[in-house]
Amino acid sequence: MNQDRIDEYIEDLKYPHLCQEALGNLVKLGKPAIPKLIEALQSEDWGIAAYAAKALGRMGNITEAAESALISVLNNSNAGRWDPDVQWWGGADVCAAEALGEIRCKNAVASLISVITDMNRPESTHKAALTALVNIAMEYRDTVPQLIEAHKKLSTPFGSWIDLEISEVLAKYDDESVIPILINCLKQRYEKERTEKVIKHLNPELKEMLSDYTPEFIKIFEKAKSYNEREGMIDALGIIGSKEAVPRLRAIIREEKTPLRENAIKALGKICDRTSMPLFIELLKDGDWIIRSNSAEALGLIGDETSVDALTEALKDENEHVRASAVLSLGLIGPKAKKAIPSLIKSLQDKNFFVCTRSADALVKINIEVAASAFKEALTSSDNQVQKIVSDKLQELKEAGKINKEQ
Repeated sequence: MNQDRIDEYIEDLKYPHLCQEALGNLVKLGKPAIPKLIEALQSEDWGIAAYAAKALGRMGNITEAAESALISVLNNSNAGRWDPDVQWWGGADVCAAEALGEIRCKNAVASLISVITDMNRPESTHKAALTALVNIAMEYRDTVPQLIEAHKKLSTPFGSWIDLEISEVLAKYDDESVIPILINCLKQRYEKERTEKVIKHLNPELKEMLSDYTPEFIKIFEKAKSYNEREGMIDALGIIGSKEAVPRLRAIIREEKTPLRENAIKALGKICDRTSMPLFIELLKDGDWIIRSNSAEALGLIGDETSVDALTEALKDENEHVRASAVLSLGLIGPKAKKAIPSLIKSLQDKNFFVCTRSADALVKINIEVAASAFKEALTSSDNQVQKIVSDKLQELKEAGKINKEQ
């Protein structure tokens, strides 16, 4: 590939209809294209400069000269531009930050922190620099303290987003200094999936430290004016799993309005506190089906056989969600729930697909041989849905070698 061809690709970077293909071609070329891409970073055409930075980032393994060139672009506050068509600040500085993060350039940490804490730089540049710093910290643990210090100095409107981004890195760190950021992360109820992901990957030592902060979470709940924040703190108490939270969660279930009660039941269930079983069994009779359903699921998480009778009775609930939760929990209890087998066999005929399917799953978990016999009998059902479910379950068991293929 001659240099003229590389020049053509770089020229194409400024045209919207050609830039993506040109970008791909340059990335495929790899190192032979790097010198020209370094030159392109200085182009007065913001499209060429921005896509040159993107190309270097996607190459991954680039030269020190290319890293230095990207850092220079990042440091140049005039390397970006406001695009009136999309109402967004973009350009080479944003793309350079993204590229430095992609290649995990440790030498760029100081410049990235400088950009993050420069309130004269636009939000999009802050975000790109922060994301890059987070990516670098994932690979280089010794940069985490610098990440924390940068966060302390940052005061932009997207603080919640920042806490979530940083927390995904800090969750693997075992220093108490990260806890204030993690607490802010846990407040972000509207980002529940991400906060749960953060907690799921917590360093065990850090999780133990967070358990010590249970009183702090409770205080935040008491003082919170935002409904989302109160929900977030209830969720956090359940995720952290400290027994110290049990009395307050019980009080929330007894005292608060329905939505918070729902969250508190889930949280208390995650803690797997057996002393709360009488409360959950009592709540199976609550007038709100969501409360009944959540209580049934909580009993399954605890997994104590003393709840089998109450869950078996819940299989008769008028609400399909409650029945489905009760079936699921009986399956979680497993062989210890054998006295529920006759009721679960009846539930195979339930008109609700999920109740029927979960009943089949529960029977398998409790006793495979009994389940297989029940499935064969159910094949004669007049309900096509039931026939399909039990037929599929029998086939699964045969393929897994759990029953004889002749059965």
